Formats: sequence, C-alpha cells, structure tokens
Amino acid sequence: MRAAILLLSFMFALPAAAGPVADTSYKAADGTRVLRHEIVVPASTTEVYAALTTAEGWRTWAVPFAVMTPAFGAGAILETSYNPNAKPGEATNIKNKVLAYIPERMFAFQAVQAPTGFKHAELLAHIFTVAELEPVDAKSTRIRLSMLGYADGPAFDELYGRFAKGNAWTMTKLSERFEKGPIDWTKAKPNN
Repeated sequence: MRAAILLLSFMFALPAAAGPVADTSYKAADGTRVLRHEIVVPASTTEVYAALTTAEGWRTWAVPFAVMTPAFGAGAILETSYNPNAKPGEATNIKNKVLAYIPERMFAFQAVQAPTGFKHAELLAHIFTVAELEPVDAKSTRIRLSMLGYADGPAFDELYGRFAKGNAWTMTKLSERFEKGPIDWTKAKPNN
C-alpha cells in the first residue's frame, strides 16, 4: 500500500502521505542491537534536516527549550529540555553532541548528559544515534533513526525498551510538525 501511495504522489506531484512509524530494529554482526525506526514525513529533506540539526527546528516539534553551542558542526552540543522555563547548563537538561553529518543526508549524535535521575545514564556512553534522510520525492522524506551500541543485559534491555517507545513517539511528533505545523508551546499539553 505504501508503494501505491508513493507512486500516486509521484505521478501527481503531491507529497507522499506520512506513514506510521515502522520498527526495523535488528541485531548487528558484533552481537549488539540496533534500535531503528523509520517513517516517511511530508517534507523535503532540506526541511527535515533543519528540523533535526538546529535549535530553532527542535523547538518546532520536539521541545520548548533548545540551544546549540557553538554553531552546528561536529562537536557542537544540542541542549534541550521539555521544561519551557529551562536555562542553559541545568542538570535536568538533555545534551547531545554532534558526532558527524552529511548535509541533508545524515546526522549522528550521542547523548552526553541525561536529566538528573535518568536510570542507566552511564550506559549512554556506549550508544549513539544516526538519523538518515532519503528523499522519496520533492516533498517527502524517509527518515531512518538508528540507535547503535545496545549490548545484552538487564540494564541495556531496560534502556532499549524506554527508547523503543520514546523514539517511535518522537518520530510521530516530527511527522506531525510537517502535517499540522509547528507546536505552539504556550498551548501545548504536557507530553505534547
């Protein structure tokens, strides 16, 4: 069915309909697990890349507080919070370090600070995330979000389960940003 929608959208130059989030996780050759989610969003790769790689972009769909220091590039830190009143440097903020990128194609990052009290935060040093963007057509992009480095064991299992749910929700929110427009955080409900 997805192929038919994509074919029709190409034929009529309309954006492909956003699809549900697909879990395409797998076990790597080295035995670690790769948590991977995919979705087609109704936006160009340029628009999706900006939503993923800029603080301004994150504030349109993911969190009400986001800052990038220094400017985007390898080594930059994207600091975010679900608290609209957060300030830079707070222990409850999330910090992700940019590891690598290919403009409008790929963005790799690693969590370097979890919020205070985040269970198994010490394991985040073993895990990193890669967002791959693939144009479906001029107005639609397939996003593959892969978290790599999950080893075996109860703590990794718990962390994997948490991000399996969280990443699917996050990808849905990113798609909704392009379907419905940016979130108005002054009107958003908790967990929006």
